[in-house]
Amino acid sequence: MFLPVVVCLLLLVSGLYQFAQSRTIAFQATAAAMLLACAWIVYADNVAEPLPVRKPLAISIFIVAALMILVAVGVSLPRSAVSIPRNAFFASIVCHFAIAFFVMALVKERAEERLQRLVGLDVLTGVPNRHSFSSRLPQTVRYGDAIAMIDIDHFKHINDNFGHLAGDEILARVARELFTRIRPVDSFARFGGEEFILFQPGMGKDDAVALAGSLQKIVSSLQHEIDDQMVTATLSIGVAVCDDKASTAMSLIKKADIALYASKSSGRNRVTLYQPDHFTDKQFQERIGYS
Repeated sequence: MFLPVVVCLLLLVSGLYQFAQSRTIAFQATAAAMLLACAWIVYADNVAEPLPVRKPLAISIFIVAALMILVAVGVSLPRSAVSIPRNAFFASIVCHFAIAFFVMALVKERAEERLQRLVGLDVLTGVPNRHSFSSRLPQTVRYGDAIAMIDIDHFKHINDNFGHLAGDEILARVARELFTRIRPVDSFARFGGEEFILFQPGMGKDDAVALAGSLQKIVSSLQHEIDDQMVTATLSIGVAVCDDKASTAMSLIKKADIALYASKSSGRNRVTLYQPDHFTDKQFQERIGYS
């Protein structure tokens, strides 16, 4: 940002601004340095915003910077490089058209990516929605993969006593707290109503249960101020972990849902790990619709 100002001051102080050759070299070299910085920023930002057009845009900007360096070299060595400035100038015009095209493509890709991201978000809570979760969930889960079904206890009671706006506020805050405490490789979403789902690849039983317990304690420690009253929300959580070499994701979700029902029927505000030996009662499975 300050480079052009510094270069201009140097030209004024040194008196080189009086010579056209010096001004041209200074301009070309300064512009090349700034374009190189832009090319690096465009390419490096691909980590935070991975868009396909970033690489060709960065390459185009880099080529223009290289051409400007060639112009500066040609101007400084006019006898040995007479044709360099002219050829580099016309080549840079073509590259500028390419840059304009890729910039428009970048704007389009950004808009599409933002729209896609909004489609995948739950409007009320701002966390991923069920559709987004389903698109990220593999059809086949592997040994150690875990799914947690999470439900806010007595949420209807909160809505009935404090109103739906207060309930929505608590729901959104709980969702954000849960979402910020998962790993980057995990998938989290609002599953429906006051229920959330969390997929943790390669988590294992001990770590999955430990994390569920940690989430439960964090949420229960939150104090929500509603109409000068302090309201606390608690969680019931069901956890299921794949014990086979491979299994379907839907079967693991059903097991986590069974474990969640067990947490709720056992008094709520607790974590239950699905274990086949504990859930063999056919009537119990029929009651929750998985006969």
